[in-house]
Amino acid sequence: MPRSLSLLRVSVLLLIVQARLSADPIPIYELAESALPDVRDGTLADWLDLVPGPSLTTSDFRDAVWKAGEPIESGDEVRVYLGWNAALARIYVAVERVDDVFMGGYTGSQTLDDMSLHDSIQLMVDGDHSGGAYVMRSGTPPDREADPEAYTAYVEEVRLAEDLQAQKYQAIAVALDQRHLRLNGSVDLRKPWATQPPYGDGLGTQDPSAPQRSLVELYVTAWDSLNYHGAEYSQPSRLRPGGVIGLQVAVIDYDQDSRDWDGFYTVNGGRPSDYEADSWLEAVLLPRDGGSTGSGIAAGGWGWIKELLRRGP
Repeated sequence: MPRSLSLLRVSVLLLIVQARLSADPIPIYELAESALPDVRDGTLADWLDLVPGPSLTTSDFRDAVWKAGEPIESGDEVRVYLGWNAALARIYVAVERVDDVFMGGYTGSQTLDDMSLHDSIQLMVDGDHSGGAYVMRSGTPPDREADPEAYTAYVEEVRLAEDLQAQKYQAIAVALDQRHLRLNGSVDLRKPWATQPPYGDGLGTQDPSAPQRSLVELYVTAWDSLNYHGAEYSQPSRLRPGGVIGLQVAVIDYDQDSRDWDGFYTVNGGRPSDYEADSWLEAVLLPRDGGSTGSGIAAGGWGWIKELLRRGP
């Protein structure tokens, strides 16, 4: 298919889907299982052949904390490439950054270093766009000595709720332990398998020339139920053409060695909750073929959209 025709069909699909969503949807482009990007090659070359272009660019991001609503500072740039694959239930991501000052120094998850205290990325995925809590508000646990069974049950309930039906990931360009992708916070200690092949993987690279360029590539599995006991107890999301998932991307920026962000930039400047996925944005899973359903329904109409939503992978 000519690239111009493919782009036209993608644009038409976005316009139609936008009509039924609350805001401009973020496009995620379908990837064939036979042509997936290599997330460990340190280059965008394969991405540029597989998707029409970045799904998000610098102008899509606004500060969500200290400088609420302000754009990314002048001279810095961000481009986010997004893809999806139904058979593997995966979301693929590449984030290219140009930063006037790159603050690395992340020593690794085994040292309990916090990735978010360095220039890094946060990715939030809600595979069925159901929203709701993805972390349990812990409250006061039962007394461990007075009622050990109640305490054990409480701890289990909290751990099961962590990133259960939506997930927050952290990724970084430079990691001394070579783990460039992890689940948010201490959840990673209980679910390290979720960010390791075949469920997740990623690599980062950084060019020391000024302004400094970095690239983070990764894939994660979208989970409707991510159980810390293992993949055999978990349920991946059912991704399908025309489907909508919850998504948010945060770009964390430091210009000096301190614990205060110089910028916490999210898509549209919304501050994502640490507990609920309701505020995450809508992202549409665009079909690779521009929308063919094999049903004889003409592409571009409401019947086409309904058919795309109805059919499974």
